[in-house]
Amino acid sequence: MKIVLSVVLTAVAGLIATATAVAEEMFPRPGDPVAVVTFDVMPGNGSMVPTLLSPGPATLQPGRFGLAAQITDKALLYRLPTVFSPESGSIEMWIRPDYDSGDNAYHRFFDLAGQSTKANVFLYKSGDGGKNGLFMVVYDQDGTRVNAMAVHEHGYSWHAGEWHHIGGSWDARAGLVNLFVDGRQVAVYRGEPFVLGEVQPQFAIGGMPGSGNLATGLIDEVRFYRD
Repeated sequence: MKIVLSVVLTAVAGLIATATAVAEEMFPRPGDPVAVVTFDVMPGNGSMVPTLLSPGPATLQPGRFGLAAQITDKALLYRLPTVFSPESGSIEMWIRPDYDSGDNAYHRFFDLAGQSTKANVFLYKSGDGGKNGLFMVVYDQDGTRVNAMAVHEHGYSWHAGEWHHIGGSWDARAGLVNLFVDGRQVAVYRGEPFVLGEVQPQFAIGGMPGSGNLATGLIDEVRFYRD
């Protein structure tokens, strides 16, 4: 009986480990990132940490891995890598919000705006107007919106103080937008190709560039890809 039970437990553990591995690999990481916002390494000296443009250093707290940035009253604004092309990209990060996902407020995790156009790419949680959905949004250069959206309490949910991994990707030429939560693809948009055009040489983490819609709490290990 002990032998049988041991075999069953071993098999279950193997299935759990396999499922976890698959979940972690489902977020598409297309090669090396063009920027890594990690709060354990300072910019410069050959690191991939981009230059911080917003005033003052980030407030640091124990994070998911090492140290994380605490978002309280301002977003973090970074210089966009020159090798980045806005027509496709991917963003991922760890977050520990200090609010429940059903708080009826807007929180923006990532923002990339157009340069003299209506283009905008952002990852955010909506408020009551969007029924607390989680969105990966793209506005093309003419202001036409496409997005991948996860329904609150069906596609995703969280409680204040929990760590979660979120990410999104877009491909203008393929007309594709994806949204991921904790390694799962929770939403996808497939449509006609679109064009973003030129974007501003900066991107924001934890809110809009003017510090609106702050994603208060902790953010850690942000990775930004050009595909």
